[in-house]
Amino acid sequence: MFRENHTELVGKKKKKKEKSLMSKSTTLYSEPGKSDFPVAFRDCGKNFHCQFQLKNHLRDHTGERPFACDKCGKRFKWKHSFNYHMMSHLGEKPFQCELCDKKFTRNGALKTHMTIHKGEKPFACIDCGKCFRLKSDLKGHMATHLGVKPFICGYCGGRFTHKGNMLLHVRLHTGENLLSCDKCDKKFTRKSILLTHMQCHEKKVPSGKGNFACEECGRRFVKKSL
Repeated sequence: MFRENHTELVGKKKKKKEKSLMSKSTTLYSEPGKSDFPVAFRDCGKNFHCQFQLKNHLRDHTGERPFACDKCGKRFKWKHSFNYHMMSHLGEKPFQCELCDKKFTRNGALKTHMTIHKGEKPFACIDCGKCFRLKSDLKGHMATHLGVKPFICGYCGGRFTHKGNMLLHVRLHTGENLLSCDKCDKKFTRKSILLTHMQCHEKKVPSGKGNFACEECGRRFVKKSL
């Protein structure tokens, strides 16, 4: 009963806030046809075709997420996002790649996947010219130029540019999902690093590699830090 009353109270507060925000909107042109965007919102200055678009936009300001998943409780601002999410529970993936048969719940995800086959990297860094497939990858890369490291390790305070690197680092503290060398007691966060390390135990170094030699025994290594 308390939960139902609390939910109802929260809903009323959000509607009241939305109504208050709606009162801040204004019709810029009273005569139809004088503007392609007759409705504007004073708080952010964005313009819209109609009140319906404005009402949807207000969710960005109010934080309202009216569409709730009854499977996991996750909430969404938009019905189409909710529908795509429900596909993940049902296992539905209607969008299929013609080149490798991979399937996706969203057409947008399929288009992003196709850039792998086409070799497209449409997002370029204006500072160094490096190109990326995803806008999110470019955003993370730009942080390296700005020196921004927003992700902080809760164990040692180490800072990282990318969340993925921080999560890998945390494994060193927790010991979770670490990859162990079966020749010695060293552990690694990435398989690629483990494979590189394993070369120091092998008798032969792959051709074209082994640029670092031990001054004591002459043994050669791929990396100086092994």
